[in-house]
Amino acid sequence: MTIKIFPLFISGIIAYLLVALVATRYSTPSSGPLVVKRFQALPAAGSKISLVTWNLGYGGLGAKSDFKADGGKTYLPPSQNYVRDNLRAIKKVIGKLDACVFLFQEVATSSPINYWVDVDQGISEQLAAFDKVRDLDVATVFLPPPLKVAHGNTIFSSFKIEAARRQVLPLEQEWHAGVLRKKYSIQIARIPIAGSKAQWVIANVHLAAFDEGGAVRLKQLESVQRWADKEYQHGNFVIVGGDWNLEFSKDTFPHTTDYKHRFWLYDFPFKKLLPGWQVAFDPSKPTVRTLHQPYVRGKNYVTVIDGFLVSPNLTIEAVETINTDFENTDHQPVVARFQRK
Repeated sequence: MTIKIFPLFISGIIAYLLVALVATRYSTPSSGPLVVKRFQALPAAGSKISLVTWNLGYGGLGAKSDFKADGGKTYLPPSQNYVRDNLRAIKKVIGKLDACVFLFQEVATSSPINYWVDVDQGISEQLAAFDKVRDLDVATVFLPPPLKVAHGNTIFSSFKIEAARRQVLPLEQEWHAGVLRKKYSIQIARIPIAGSKAQWVIANVHLAAFDEGGAVRLKQLESVQRWADKEYQHGNFVIVGGDWNLEFSKDTFPHTTDYKHRFWLYDFPFKKLLPGWQVAFDPSKPTVRTLHQPYVRGKNYVTVIDGFLVSPNLTIEAVETINTDFENTDHQPVVARFQRK
């Protein structure tokens, strides 16, 4: 009897996995509300606000890592201990950053892509007193742990987040490993302003990186601008931060990287900005490095693709990229301060 049941059990497992893989491949995102996790009563904001944007590379893309999609040799980090070390260092940097709102990209839960190190939990522990909004852009369907993959964008705020929402963006046709497709969106948090009907409308984005000719990310940028301008026209104060995968400045820093390893980079179209809108970035330090090989200063190409799109009713007081020498992530954090005009 056992001999007959065992093949049926194995067949059932295989069928379940096939269903999960098909569901994952063809699942599509939708716009809608996001859950705000509140840990304590937080105040409304004032006339100034400070933010950080930082792509954490799911804890696996420190200086010793390369990445296959960028022309490297591997998809996975060197080891689980390496990811743990990266997470400890990332938390230490976050603890030193002076900001009210943190916009993170590529924040992974425990999954095979980072040897089951829960980066999301670690960051949440570091910012335990903050409101939190999470939105997945890469996620498997029906697969249980330890096979489940889930990572995406997260907003933390020391001010009250009144409401949050996902606004979907155009998709690229590329599937990762033939199964996972990134589900791009604008992650939106509404923060009330004391004594005002207007709001701080803070958004977190991570645009496409491997779309041919940059066509999809340019469509995504157009969608972001249309949405942001509507919020501005309603009297709100709008800041969109994140990883734009478009160069704000280029060929500024020394490197020996062949052009073929920079295939995914395209210029940010400043001329297509809507009237009065600004981009806040620090041209003096790079925010990202190429992953065709482990990081070697002066050899890997480095450039600026992380920053903020800012509505016309705001003044940019300061923008600074924090130099971490890409030790624990393939991006460096950008800190900025803004004030209402």
